Amino acid sequence: MAQPGPGHNSAALPEPGLATRIVAWRSAIAAQKKPSPQVMKMMIARAQELGLSYSDYWQLTRSAGRDIGAYLFTSEGLRLRMGRRLEMPEHVRARLAQISACRFLALTPDAEHPDDYLAELREVSGLPFSGVAPLPHGEGWSSIRAALHPAFSGLPSSAVALVAAQASEARLVAAANLAGMMRPEALFGA
Repeated sequence: MAQPGPGHNSAALPEPGLATRIVAWRSAIAAQKKPSPQVMKMMIARAQELGLSYSDYWQLTRSAGRDIGAYLFTSEGLRLRMGRRLEMPEHVRARLAQISACRFLALTPDAEHPDDYLAELREVSGLPFSGVAPLPHGEGWSSIRAALHPAFSGLPSSAVALVAAQASEARLVAAANLAGMMRPEALFGA
């Protein structure tokens, strides 16, 4: 490629091969087939099992490349109120009770012992939360990954969707290679 002449904005030159990659990407998207009616029915049924709208389910599975096997909740994501004892809103408890074929995991807030938090969370919700991990703060990605993975109990991290209220917790998705992040409203409503 020849060097641009005087007065040319050389920063605006496209990077080599960009046009080829754009054409390849567009043709790959165009080549994707719509799912058959049977597959679409199965996907809608699975979205209902998970308590999601079809579009939310489709976005999570498309970004993760696999089905969702667990929700990982922050305490704000569960809308827990902390006082002397945890309190879970009834509509959150009822919505979680409707979800099937999916594990429930939680991140423990600061100054909470994970085992104590898990026991109290199970008692307050009446639901089978299967794992907890301490909420990582300001650590490197490998530390975040190492802190979260024991809670998954053998489930691949890309099958775990984070339900969190704080946008700053999106870093957990990238660091631990999670399926994606949802706001609590997507699962529990306004």
